[in-house]
Amino acid sequence: MQGVLSLQKHFQARETDILMMTPPKVGTTWLKAILFAIVNRKHHLDLQKHPLLTNNPHILVPYLDLHLYNQKEVPDLTSFPSPRLFSTHLPYTLLPTSVKDSTCKIVYLYRNPKDTFVSLWHFLKNNGRTTDSFEETFDKFCQGVSNFGPYWDHVLSYWNESLEKPQRVLCLRYEELKERPTTHLKRIAEFLGCPFSSEEETKGMVNDISRLCSFDYLSKLAVNKSGTTHNMKTESLFRRGEIGDWVNYLTPQMSKKLDDIFKEKFHARLNSIIISLKIMSTLQSPSFTIDLEHLEEDGPSQECKDIDIEKGQLSEYHGFWIPTWSLEGVMASQKQFQARDTDVLLVTAPKVGTTWLKAILFALVNRMHYPNLQEHPLLTNLPHALVKDLNHASPKLLSTHMPYNLLPTSVKNSTCKIVYVYRNPKDTFVHFGIS
Repeated sequence: MQGVLSLQKHFQARETDILMMTPPKVGTTWLKAILFAIVNRKHHLDLQKHPLLTNNPHILVPYLDLHLYNQKEVPDLTSFPSPRLFSTHLPYTLLPTSVKDSTCKIVYLYRNPKDTFVSLWHFLKNNGRTTDSFEETFDKFCQGVSNFGPYWDHVLSYWNESLEKPQRVLCLRYEELKERPTTHLKRIAEFLGCPFSSEEETKGMVNDISRLCSFDYLSKLAVNKSGTTHNMKTESLFRRGEIGDWVNYLTPQMSKKLDDIFKEKFHARLNSIIISLKIMSTLQSPSFTIDLEHLEEDGPSQECKDIDIEKGQLSEYHGFWIPTWSLEGVMASQKQFQARDTDVLLVTAPKVGTTWLKAILFALVNRMHYPNLQEHPLLTNLPHALVKDLNHASPKLLSTHMPYNLLPTSVKNSTCKIVYVYRNPKDTFVHFGIS
């Protein structure tokens, strides 16, 4: 509590800060490693000498409340070079005002609450932090009595902010990150404003960081297998990390109870979080799916169950199959984006030459600003970094894959320009399948 109060009173956020927020036991240590590796990749090109090999991630990405501000004296953080990378377990409502009022980046990780509870139980027992039985601890968790709980309110507090400020708050799901690490590493880097360059991707840097930060690799390092870290047994920070391990611990009655609580909590905030609610329902793994169809008709109507792809990867929305990971952005842009009459929107189906046309449009629209082609931004930036997705930015030149009838009303009612490219569907399909 001392650290929380001191943090709220004294911490001054910088616009360049990167804050990692998590409930306990959702993969905090793992995500700390990922963020540190991504943000500092230019400084540690030799992975054989990487700081993660000799330092626990909690040392490299310190807790604000549990460590830095939990001391007798208020820490001086002004000497920390930008971007400063910190973490906390605090729910959004308890963050310092300086954080809420800044434009610093927030990366949030959440997890299936059933696996979260099981991981929490093992952590508490291994560190001697509870004398309660498994059943007693479960009942308290369901009542919201757990570290930084209630878990449900914690998740919702950041989901709400991610909908209001998608450029500032990125919500990640543990299961998605574990199943498609390289995809989400690139997504994180893009969100933080340090996207992987084509050269880095060609050299395999994304895959290298993914391997370096994998749960299995980190858990086997000597630095993570012995000793203590901030009064915690270091080995307790890495247990199994498996998806769906809860089935080995929870009874069917316990599982149903958590499902019921999930539905009840989301019912209570339906009006304000309906978009995130639908996203979370489509992203659930087969072992944690909740029937929410009766709550709202405007969300995705079903998962893509009849197509031979990973379950939940596509969701049907108003007659179109939309990638689940982008559905939040589609809905948020429909609700919030305000088109200008001077906007230029690039609209494409996937894999028809989007990147190429982004380069062409950027060069045409901005030709007066870059007469010297030897110093043109396209030489050092991917076209996707120069022409942002509709749900990620609001400059004059934007892009989206949305069909026309899903575009925001403000776009349809404006006189902004729309450039659309299509392609022979045979080539489109082949390109889509191999990319």
